Amino acid sequence: MNNLINKIFSKRYTFFYLANFVGILLVSASIFSALMLARHQAEEKEISRLDSLNANVLERMQKTSEQFAHTVKSLSMFPPDQACSEASIGSMQQIAISGGLLQAIGYLKDNQFACSSQAGILNGLDLGTPGIVEPGGVRVWVDITLPKAPGRKYLVIERNGYAAVLLPIDAVDFYASPNTSIGLFDIKSRFFYTSKGLIKAEWIRAYQGGVEPAFIDEKKEYLVSIRPSPSGKTAVLAAIPTSEISRSVLGFAQILIPLGIFFALGLSAIIIYLARHRYSAKSELAAALKNDEFYLEYQPIIDLRTKACIGAEALVRWRQSDGTLVRPDLFIPLAEESGLIRQITKHVLDLITRDMAELLRRYPDFHLGINLSSADLQSEETVQLLETMISEIGPGKGRFVIEATERGFLNDGVAQKVVNSIRNLGMQVAIDDFGTGYSSLSYLTKFELDFLKIDKTFVDVVGTDAVTSHVAFHIIEMAKSLNLKMVAEGIETETQAAILLERGVVYVQGWLFAKSMSPQDLMAYVDSH
Repeated sequence: MNNLINKIFSKRYTFFYLANFVGILLVSASIFSALMLARHQAEEKEISRLDSLNANVLERMQKTSEQFAHTVKSLSMFPPDQACSEASIGSMQQIAISGGLLQAIGYLKDNQFACSSQAGILNGLDLGTPGIVEPGGVRVWVDITLPKAPGRKYLVIERNGYAAVLLPIDAVDFYASPNTSIGLFDIKSRFFYTSKGLIKAEWIRAYQGGVEPAFIDEKKEYLVSIRPSPSGKTAVLAAIPTSEISRSVLGFAQILIPLGIFFALGLSAIIIYLARHRYSAKSELAAALKNDEFYLEYQPIIDLRTKACIGAEALVRWRQSDGTLVRPDLFIPLAEESGLIRQITKHVLDLITRDMAELLRRYPDFHLGINLSSADLQSEETVQLLETMISEIGPGKGRFVIEATERGFLNDGVAQKVVNSIRNLGMQVAIDDFGTGYSSLSYLTKFELDFLKIDKTFVDVVGTDAVTSHVAFHIIEMAKSLNLKMVAEGIETETQAAILLERGVVYVQGWLFAKSMSPQDLMAYVDSH
């Protein structure tokens, strides 16, 4: 664990234990009357939690159903004799990487995969007789085992010949916890498509569909909630041990112990104030800004055709006063959560002005990538800061590329306005880490973009036998179709570089060519490359 996190949390733990001690002193009288209220509140809280779990699973299944319906509609545009054409398979692959529970898409002939988005795994797989045939023509195979995924049970749904492969456990596993049982079942047959934790048959024996209140089972061991899907064909069951309710009651009761309420409240208030304001992540970051502990390193961007360094990406670093380096993946999220990220961005732009002015004046066509956060794209002040930076470096000096992750485009109304203003300054815009987070193809068409950065996650498997090795190629083709220039990150081997160049990726960065470096070293590197 990073020294910063250790430092913050060791102090927080000290105050946490002290606050617990003070909390015990805060317990007031009336504990017996409060127990009844505690029991009621605990039950309502757990029922609400179970209902929320059920709603989340149903929402996820509904989205999957809609995605499957859209998939069938989209692929049905291909005539049956072209269902396995190159264009059709390309559409399957594009749908398969778009997210959701759909693991793969294929086309069935005589209950056998004739083609699919995962040719090496599915093609030729005989599913046999479907386990469920619905009136609307949808056929379902359950408990399907794939050759390269032993021990995993898949579900296949098919309509009009087009089939989707799902991993049912994903629908519930995301929401399950060690003390929670959750399952998805067919109301008519009582068959469970998937489940996690202990499920008792008697819980659904009398269930006839519809919304029913949560109940405690006959042995008073579990609190159970069942919620049907909008179609009324399936339902989700969630249950927790009644001991969870008892635990909540005990927790509520402990804060009522009658010891020194006035003194304890005052002391607790002081402790909470110190813990939040003196020893918070925000205070550590604010101190780092004040003490000028942030600095920039620059990772060169290489043109694979000429091996020339045509640009660099500015990367913020934090070295604490004791020399400890704090990783960006630790302090950037803390800065975003604490609301200090825009102050850090302003500091970064000031550092770029200081570090890069000479290099950009010497090489006016040099590309410089600047990372902006989601908060930066929600504020017009960011445009003013960028305009100030350009003015101080000198107009026409350097070609700036603003990089933002997909999360930065979520509030697309505000972000689009800011992005347009940035482009009006003569800057270009890149979408960073595409496909690794809030992945949506809509961002590529809704925003006027110039570059798409291919994340190291996808580059790592290029040239390997990994199942996901094709994802980078799909992203490349997608970028080409939208006339976006590409930058591949994390190039570490000559093989990766050669394959990407062959596929049309011209610009790359990675340790094969150079690690991030100081502005002085970058100047020397550019001069020699």
